[in-house]
Amino acid sequence: MINSLRFRNFKALRRVDIGLERLTLLVGPAGSGKTTVLEGLHHLTRLAASEPREIFTRAAAVGLICSRGASGAFELGLAGSFRARRGSLSIAFPSIEDFPFSSTYVLESRWGDRQRVLRRELDADAAAAGALSPAELPLSSALQEAVFLQFDPRRLAAPSPCPDDEASPRSLATDGTNLAAVIADLATTRPDELRRIESALRAVIRGLHRVRVVRLGRMDTLVFDMVGAADLPAYAMSEGTLRVLGLFTALIAAAPGCLVLVDPLDRGVGPLAVAALMRQIEAILVADPRLQIVATTSSPQLLDEVTPDEVRVHALQDDGSALVAPLGSHPDFALLRDDLRPGELWTATGDAWVAEASRVAERPTLPPPLPPSIPPPASPRGR
Repeated sequence: MINSLRFRNFKALRRVDIGLERLTLLVGPAGSGKTTVLEGLHHLTRLAASEPREIFTRAAAVGLICSRGASGAFELGLAGSFRARRGSLSIAFPSIEDFPFSSTYVLESRWGDRQRVLRRELDADAAAAGALSPAELPLSSALQEAVFLQFDPRRLAAPSPCPDDEASPRSLATDGTNLAAVIADLATTRPDELRRIESALRAVIRGLHRVRVVRLGRMDTLVFDMVGAADLPAYAMSEGTLRVLGLFTALIAAAPGCLVLVDPLDRGVGPLAVAALMRQIEAILVADPRLQIVATTSSPQLLDEVTPDEVRVHALQDDGSALVAPLGSHPDFALLRDDLRPGELWTATGDAWVAEASRVAERPTLPPPLPPSIPPPASPRGR
């Protein structure tokens, strides 16, 4: 599980440290860095076993994602407990004052008593620099790439081409592409998981009977059977129904110990269904003690279904930078916690307090790895 993140000069996150729980919800105004946190976290999980030049390219080129007008280092870092051993991973470019700047980076990976520090050029020829082997990075065997979900309802509803090889693994894309193929694969190879998905979906979407896949030629097509209305094609379903199906499919079919990033968590879900959605997510987290979820939201109703410790409030400053603080660090939290639920507290107090909380709070740092004999911290959602 990842416990903490560090961002320096990454888009709007010029100097931000964030602690993570098994379920962490990011809330705040548009442009305050919520999606940026998920992007940075996704980059970091990929860095555990990938060449930086494969990650920081095109729209993610460092020259585009570093904070404009800032000075100092560009840095992304994480720390946590992985298979009962402490670990950390960070990458830093030493200076971003001038553009184009030096592409020299320092990549550091630690896991238990293993440590590796690499200093290389991002744009160096691969043959000259030597290919970066996953074995060189201690966390490569313990930290897998996060599943990053940014669903497009049209992609979720679209038919999926049947694979040439029926044994070929089929996975859900970030935008929801291939959902029909994944459901078809689960029906054949892991029917118990499909039943769990259908059960969770019925708890949120009233009137749902079942979800199935119809093969038309070389395409797998999703079909929904509702109470009183069978054989409804996916394109006739609501955005919320498609998004919740995609979410539960990703969570329940995820590999053990997976990190799932969701942007946003509750779009298309009505206020009356939010509580049911969160109850199902709670049940999924209990069933998979190693699963971790970080998601964005703008729903006070959703925040009311979690604990204050699981909410991170973003605030946008006049200079375009963002600050982040736990909801529990609100200066009046001790006075208000018994009277207001998390969503009510956020709605009533806004985010103006985040700047002051960020100045006075002791910022978490990425700790050095602990000896393997020291157990990891207990998960707050191990219930």
